[in-house]
Amino acid sequence: MDRNTYLELLKQYDVIMPKHEECEVNYKCYYGQAHNIKDLEAVEKAISKLYPEYIQSFKTVMEGKTYFCGNLCITSLFILKEYAKWLFDIFAEASQEIDVTNYDDYHKRVYGFLSEQMMFVYILQNELTYCEVPVGIASEKAETIILKNEIASLFKQKKITSAKEVFEKTLRERPDVLLENSDIYNELRMLYQIIHLCLIEEEQKENSLLSYSTDTKKLLEHYQKIIFILRNRKLNAETEEERMYLKQTKVSDAILEEIIKCTPSLQRS
Repeated sequence: MDRNTYLELLKQYDVIMPKHEECEVNYKCYYGQAHNIKDLEAVEKAISKLYPEYIQSFKTVMEGKTYFCGNLCITSLFILKEYAKWLFDIFAEASQEIDVTNYDDYHKRVYGFLSEQMMFVYILQNELTYCEVPVGIASEKAETIILKNEIASLFKQKKITSAKEVFEKTLRERPDVLLENSDIYNELRMLYQIIHLCLIEEEQKENSLLSYSTDTKKLLEHYQKIIFILRNRKLNAETEEERMYLKQTKVSDAILEEIIKCTPSLQRS
């Protein structure tokens, strides 16, 4: 949206928010599945101490299933300054209990994660009006792109074990690279599966995948085609052309079985 669109909306609403998502569980449980729940509890204690009038709004948000991603909002400078003072007062107090010493680089961004729902708390408590608008993802995260490039380079050199080590090291440090809004083309997940398959072939003294190509783009296309063929096979709709493709590219039965084993949608019910 352009500036004029924002300004028109702000004549009608106090805050512009991204479209909300829905958790399968309440937000507090949802947060605890990915982060240290004690950090969220430290925020609750800080609110109780500094802004007790907000505690019911906080609990309402934590017990609900609605959440807003990305710390995104558009509002007036006045509201933003008031919100920021409130938020940083709370975090300054909560930080006395929050210890990030043993957190990886991803989880050290704890205040970013903690604050994702705080604007919603502030909106409810102050009875601010808001509208929701879609947010587009323009490109993948830098960390996702960097990892893809590293994996591509190691594939070119046929260093599959090194590719696995780099992938798993990155995942330990930045588990967010595999999130839906990071790996938006789902290519990293497929590359990890291809690495797994290549290592199996290495053990079996085969190399149908690396013989096909060491270019990750071509390997991804090849892997997706194999998945497509196996889906047709499951439906008894596999064509002679598809059977010939598997034969010509020398995809072994062991690899086909492993792909099925790792892909629930290909398994027969």
